[in-house]
Amino acid sequence: MHRLFPLLALAAVGCDYTSHSGEDAPPATDVVLVRSMFVDKGGQSTDGFVRIERTASGDLRLVLENDFKTDGGPDLHVLLSPLPVADAGNTNANGPGARIVAPLMHTSGGQVYDLPDDLSLAAYKSVLIHCVQFVHLFGAAPTTTN
Repeated sequence: MHRLFPLLALAAVGCDYTSHSGEDAPPATDVVLVRSMFVDKGGQSTDGFVRIERTASGDLRLVLENDFKTDGGPDLHVLLSPLPVADAGNTNANGPGARIVAPLMHTSGGQVYDLPDDLSLAAYKSVLIHCVQFVHLFGAAPTTTN
């Protein structure tokens, strides 16, 4: 045991414990613009949270959080819709003003979708999980607090 002590002391001396002055800028962080919970639509089950954020590097992205899950189905897509959650339905989910973000990657778990940097969030009132092929809405989450 006594033989290890000098080795540990030498190892500690070799460590660099420099402190930074207040002149360094704090690291940039992602800014959450929207965070809301999905509700079921069209008789399908969809749960979990979605958020839209501006990354520290300036990119805009839509994130389905780790708790996200929806029933399986063909041709599921993530959409942004100008319709509020209450008004979104099967036949109007992909209607005028709606924007397909991307095909849904997985029916559960965290997922990240890049959005165009110039996207105007004010034009959209909900995020939808929608079966484009069979025109069937699975779930919706608001993008506004109104």
